[in-house]
Amino acid sequence: FTCLLMYALNATGGKTNKLPLFVAMAALPVTATLLNLISFDLRLLTTRVVVFCLHSLTPQVSAEGNIIHFRQHEYGVDDVCSGITMLQTGIIMAMMMIAFFEKKENRPASVPQIIMLGAAAGGLIFMSNIFRIFMVVIFALPSNTVIHEIAGIVAMIVYFALPFYFIVKR
Repeated sequence: FTCLLMYALNATGGKTNKLPLFVAMAALPVTATLLNLISFDLRLLTTRVVVFCLHSLTPQVSAEGNIIHFRQHEYGVDDVCSGITMLQTGIIMAMMMIAFFEKKENRPASVPQIIMLGAAAGGLIFMSNIFRIFMVVIFALPSNTVIHEIAGIVAMIVYFALPFYFIVKR
């Protein structure tokens, strides 16, 4: 709401571009609600992709709905594993990186550029979540542990933040 208000106030004076509007839209509760509506389908898709990747290591992997069967263990791709939180956090991070380079280059991004960068961020975040779940399954990382959380942070940095930084920089 604050970003939306800042945009409205500054837009009339010509002091800002469209980026605060996109940040405000990403931070709105409505956006979180809409993302939660697709979270189950996203979990199913994520499960299928992880099982497909694991199948290259061993044929002894399968999925039932959002449950991955691997090495006599079951891994549930729960709401938290759907990547919705990672997506929201990543989009806000993406907007911050865009703003950083806008300021550094003294050149605002156009609306089509912001939309394309947002789509690229979404794809990278999805791949980051796939890698995170892959690591959890391969290394049998128990949920609600520090190492489980570290796997998520490493995936976010390696598969989203670093590549996106270089995409925006370019």
